Parts: sequence; structure tokens; C-alpha cells
Amino acid sequence: MSIYTELADYIDQIYENPYRIPHDESRPFVKIFRRLLSEEDVKAAMKLDDHGITAVEFASKTGFSQVKAEKILDRLVKKGISFATYKKDVTFYQLAPFCSGILDFLLKDGLDAEIAQYIQDYVDEINEFINRPERKKTAVRSVPINVSVSAVPYHASFNEVLSYIEKGSIYSVSDCLCRSAKEKLGRGCGHTIKDICIQIGPYAEFYIRTGRGRPISRQEVIEVLKKSEAEGLFHEIVKPQNNESSYFVCSCCTCCCIAARTVIPGVVSRIESTSIYIAQVDADKCTGCCGCIDSCPVSAIDMETSRIAINPSRCIGCGICTFFCTSQAVSIIKKG
Repeated sequence: MSIYTELADYIDQIYENPYRIPHDESRPFVKIFRRLLSEEDVKAAMKLDDHGITAVEFASKTGFSQVKAEKILDRLVKKGISFATYKKDVTFYQLAPFCSGILDFLLKDGLDAEIAQYIQDYVDEINEFINRPERKKTAVRSVPINVSVSAVPYHASFNEVLSYIEKGSIYSVSDCLCRSAKEKLGRGCGHTIKDICIQIGPYAEFYIRTGRGRPISRQEVIEVLKKSEAEGLFHEIVKPQNNESSYFVCSCCTCCCIAARTVIPGVVSRIESTSIYIAQVDADKCTGCCGCIDSCPVSAIDMETSRIAINPSRCIGCGICTFFCTSQAVSIIKKG
């Protein structure tokens, strides 16, 4: 086993990856690490864990001088292997999970066509794991990619996203990794890439300080969300591991997005949606305009005997249908 496979296994272990199987040289993240990291980088990364430490503590742990410790830690941050938080004048470093984490951070300097293909291979690997026959009976509930099971990313309506926005005091916006990766491979879908993904709280500060995103105001966040909905994109909220006040708000499409390829019913062996929300139709208001049918990103709405019908096993409660309904007949409600 190489130190690159050891690092991949180590990340799986500390972040309790539900798709965990032993890595080998053929696995996508091992290939990514070989592209990005020197052996010194890998050995340093394995001195970090899911709790932040200072450069002084890292120097003590590794035997490096503080100057060298800071240099290595900054390099790991730049390469997207380490996440940093900032408290007053002190920086704390921790090893990042695969996603949300390293995958997202690659966009800054590390994304090219080769790594973009490794990202697609990684998601295919997750789907293969989910689709194993022995797992199909237990595939009712989706779990997040490489984060604690308690931190499930899920789809949310515009109003619910606003409630998360209100919790923040600092915001950033960045390009979409998923669509950027597909574009690198010549398979872009045409949906917006630039300035579309939102970070809130400590992750926003990290994105701003490392140049991965730019700062925006709360009102600008709302405008980004409105633009996304007008484009037919749906919102997904991700609460990163060990960052209680941090959130990602992604504006997703089923064409490219990593999460869509693993949690949308029908894309893999999901029995039903994991969203806590669902669409409902007021038959008295419905005029049959079919705006909801045409805009639904997961094909959860059909016309049955002149009436709109919602498929509850597919509906992800994203609220895009409400935006395109011309008669305000569709609404989003919390599941009972």
C-alpha cells in the first residue's frame, strides 16, 4: 500500500464515509492525490485530523520548524487538502473530507480535464456501491458523500434557503465545480457556472481568504438564488462536517451535479426522495399550463386525466415548479 492510498483510507476513516471500501492505486482519489501531492505533503496531511490545530501545534507534532510548518500547511490549503478556520489572529488547520471539502476546493487551482475525469469516476464508484444488490433493500434513505451521516445534504425551497441565509453574517460566491468539471471534459450543459455556489459562515471566510470565492452581501445572495430559480436550478443545502455555523447552498442541475447523480430518485437505486418537503397542487387553481411539468428537474409531475399529479417518490421539494406555475396552483409543504 502506498502512502497515497493510506491518506485516502485515513480520510474515509476519520469522516466515517458510508461508502468506505479499501483504496488501491486504481481508485480516483488516490490518482488525484498522486497528481496534487508530494510524499512530504501526504505525510504532513496525515498529521492532521478533523479537529483544527495551529501551526505551532503542528510544528510540535511533526518536529518541523514553525516556518516550515506554516509553509507546508499553507501549501495543503492551496491544494485543497486542508481547510482553515480563522479566530482573531490565529489560523486553525484540519484535514478536509472528500466532499463537501476536497472536491469543492479543487476548483481553485487543481481542476483540469484529467482530474475532472477522476471526479466523474469517483461519483460512478459511489453509485456502484449504492447499487450493489445487497444494499438495495436499505437504499430508502440517501446519505451524504463522505461526511457524517448526521449531515445529510438535502433539497430546499427558496423560503427555507432564506432561513439559512439569515443565520449567516459573511457570505461568498464561487463557480460551480460540477459544471466546471463537465465543461473541462467537453460535456457542459449550458447552465450557469460562474458565481453560482454560495458559502455561509466559516466556509465563506475560507473561500474569500484563499481566493476560491468573492465576498457578497446578503442581498446579492438573494439575487443569486432568484437567478438560479429562473434558470430552473434547484437548491441544495450542505452543512459541512464539524462546522456548526457553516453552510453550502448549491444551485444544482441533474445534468452535471455530483449530488444529483447520487441522491435523485431514479438516477440510482433510490426507493423514494429524502426531502422533508413535497409539492402539492390546488386543483381549483390549476389551469393546465404545464409550467410545473416542463420545469421539474426530476420529472416528478405528470398530467393525469386533465389534472396535475405529483409523484411523491420522486418529488424533491425544491420548489422550482412553484416558480414556473402561472396560476400559483403549486405550493411546497412539509411532509407529515
